[in-house]
Amino acid sequence: MERGGDGAQVSFDQRVVRVGLRRARSALKKAEARACERVARCGRRVDGAGVALTFDDGPDPTCTPRILDALSARGAVATFFLIGANAQRSPDLVRRIVAEGHAVGSHSYRHAHLRHLSARDAQREIVDGRDAIEDIVQRSVPLFRPPYGQLSTTVARFLRAGDWTTWHWSISSWDWRDDASLVRRSVASAGPGDVVLLHDTHEVTVATLPRVLDDFERRHVPFVALPSRQRSAAS
Repeated sequence: MERGGDGAQVSFDQRVVRVGLRRARSALKKAEARACERVARCGRRVDGAGVALTFDDGPDPTCTPRILDALSARGAVATFFLIGANAQRSPDLVRRIVAEGHAVGSHSYRHAHLRHLSARDAQREIVDGRDAIEDIVQRSVPLFRPPYGQLSTTVARFLRAGDWTTWHWSISSWDWRDDASLVRRSVASAGPGDVVLLHDTHEVTVATLPRVLDDFERRHVPFVALPSRQRSAAS
């Protein structure tokens, strides 16, 4: 308790109340997020002994080709969650991703925060992203990852009704913080069954990826692409 009489006591009590409210709001948001994930049947882990490397926000004409080169040099496969508008600007790069054996999914059309959109606009953002990619690869693209990993209840129901395969991640690389040592430490904690979040839009990811791949090879952990259909997507 702080000194200063009743006023200090009130101030202390107010801080306690504010902390309690923040914790309650945080717990409520986490509970809502888990509920949305269950509705949309979001996957966070893959079956088997492999690790799934996933790259969001591309394709990027500067970073994505070098990431593909690093993967190809080691015979590694990955999954790329593409932004529809970016795919339309770099269609040949999208075709290269698919031709080299990687999986592709949609990451929406503009990377809009779906929770901040109306139900109609959110659905259009999702569908337009998928359509942009399908027009290029000429095949179905059921994989989807929501921007920022966040869903509303309405969006989650839409995804489930549309039979999308929605994926989150179990390990984040934190590569958007532009800290190579943080990326290496974070990804080093991944093992069989993990889905690792990376981005093919950051130089730090390009720089650290060869070492990350070599580390998994030394540990004899194989690389897998995310399946478009699997039972664990509901887990």
